[in-house]
Amino acid sequence: MRKTFAAGALAAALALAGTATAGAGGATIGPDGYKGLHLGQTAAEAEATGLLVDRQPGECTRYYLNPSEGTQNPGGGVWIDQRVGLVFVSGTERTHTPEGITMGSTLDQVREAYPQLRPVPPTDYVYTADVPGHPGANYRFAVDEQQRVRDYGVNADDMGTCASQP
Repeated sequence: MRKTFAAGALAAALALAGTATAGAGGATIGPDGYKGLHLGQTAAEAEATGLLVDRQPGECTRYYLNPSEGTQNPGGGVWIDQRVGLVFVSGTERTHTPEGITMGSTLDQVREAYPQLRPVPPTDYVYTADVPGHPGANYRFAVDEQQRVRDYGVNADDMGTCASQP
C-alpha cells in the first residue's frame, strides 16, 4: 500500500495556505526530487546541498527548503527517514511538476496532467499519481474547497517512519 501524507499536516497546510502560482521560470519538483535533493539520499547528502533549513530531528527528520526557494506550506517540507533516506519534498509557490502543475492549479488540470490520479482514503482532498517513468515515486496533491492545489510534492512509495508523522 502506498504511504500518504499525514492527515494532520495536510489539514494545517490547507488551513494556512494562500493562493500562489509558479512563474514560468520556476524550478521543477520531481521526478525524483528537487535540484540537488533526491529521493533516497542520506540526511548528510541532503544537508550538503545548502537547500535545507529548520532541522527538526527524529526518526523522521523534517526540514523546510531555504526561503530563497519559495514558501512551502506548513504541512510540507522535506522529510528524511533514518533508514530509507529522503522520502518527501514538497513544492513552493515558485515550483511546478514536469507536467506544469503548481500551487493554484485546478483539480481538473491535475487530472488532465495525470490521468491515473486517484484519491487517497480516507481523505477527500488528497490525491496521488504515479510519477511517469519512475517506479517507486509518486506525486501527492492536496486541494482546497475550490478544488485548487494548496500543497503538492513528490515522495517515495516507502516513506519509512515518516508515513506516521502527525
